[in-house]
Amino acid sequence: MISMLRSFFLFSAVMLIMLLARAASADATPHGIVALSTDQRAGPLVLAADEANFRGEFTVTNNGADPLFVSRIAPRGDDNDVRSPAKLSARFIEGNGSSATIAPHASKRVSVLWSDHDPRVKQLFGEIVVTSTDDNAGEVAMGVRVQMTTAAPAVTDHPLSWLIALPIFAALLIIAMSVFGFGTDALVERIALGATGSGALIALWIFHTFDGNLTRADGNDGFQMIERAVWIRSLHAEYFVAVDGLSVTMVLVVSIVAFLALLVSSSEKPRAFYASFLILAASIVGLFVALDLVLFYVFWCAMFLSAYRLLSVASADSARVSASKLGLVGLVASAILLVAISGLYQHSDRTFLVD
Repeated sequence: MISMLRSFFLFSAVMLIMLLARAASADATPHGIVALSTDQRAGPLVLAADEANFRGEFTVTNNGADPLFVSRIAPRGDDNDVRSPAKLSARFIEGNGSSATIAPHASKRVSVLWSDHDPRVKQLFGEIVVTSTDDNAGEVAMGVRVQMTTAAPAVTDHPLSWLIALPIFAALLIIAMSVFGFGTDALVERIALGATGSGALIALWIFHTFDGNLTRADGNDGFQMIERAVWIRSLHAEYFVAVDGLSVTMVLVVSIVAFLALLVSSSEKPRAFYASFLILAASIVGLFVALDLVLFYVFWCAMFLSAYRLLSVASADSARVSASKLGLVGLVASAILLVAISGLYQHSDRTFLVD
């Protein structure tokens, strides 16, 4: 079984290297004369509050020697592809239109406005797509973002990340305690219970805060608690997590079950059991909230590996046999999923990163 897992890791590494090589040769950054920029350091354009509206500006630059005609600037999406909330608009400041001609080595400013927004919508993640006569670059986009101010933004703006990170940090701490031989078994159990208990409380808060009346027509594809950042640029991969009406319920169920499972389990468990259990709980939550295929695959592999390890440390012979069967199923399923992701990546339409 160990040799099979090693073969799987080798296969995954080869496929990942092939994807990275192809992405690097294609280059994630479009080669053209049109360029988009903001006054901010990096990341998407963050719209600032202006009374009841949110505003921001970015610059479209013509780096070429000939005039550049911008035929259209508009938020990405339509009635059938609701990527941005309603009332998001973009206009050139000079001329106040959605098209313009930019002279060589000149720039024009674009004003982005989110007006009369629905107060129930607490976030905005979208892209302003710029279509021009630059055939080499094709369509380019500027990411825009709004996050309503909360009392404790370090926690309330990233609840899903905390839900995933807490058990992972606890598992790493338990592994370190095992490697360096410090701490008691009782302390390990309390750490595991504290991580899963905190996760259950966060999941309850997420479920309570989630607005079930918001639909896909309200924007953001119907998702809430969105967290999105560029992860592997060459693969166009993002750390992109969010919940909808189904996943928010599953996250709550998984978090509560994880806490209760540890609470009623025997205290005479090896430290590897607690570390594997915590990683398993985090990866299952990650599977329900991941909206990026690469991120989903990482959680998928972590789920099978931690489940395999969890069963293999059990004392019963039947559990070890089950671990071998689960490892085989996970090996085959992960390989098939990796091939499917590779195929989707190579045949998908062009995508835009959040920034």
